[in-house]
Amino acid sequence: MENKWAAGRLWIPCLSSAEVDDLMNTTFSASRQVLGDAIHLWDNALVISDRTDTPVALGDGEIFFQAAEGYTLSDDDV
Repeated sequence: MENKWAAGRLWIPCLSSAEVDDLMNTTFSASRQVLGDAIHLWDNALVISDRTDTPVALGDGEIFFQAAEGYTLSDDDV
């Protein structure tokens, strides 16, 4: 249970980057390299700007969009 408590702290909402780094450097210092080597989330990421005609192949994976001016919530959206 004590190990679960330590690992569960990584999923506390709103942890800052520094807080995650602190946990990785203390609680998970022995496992940090193993964890880092196991993460391949962005290895195949492809950034496509709106200024290109590069086609996007449909297949497995996810597509993320980022608004150039950011996102806002207006009364029309509610």
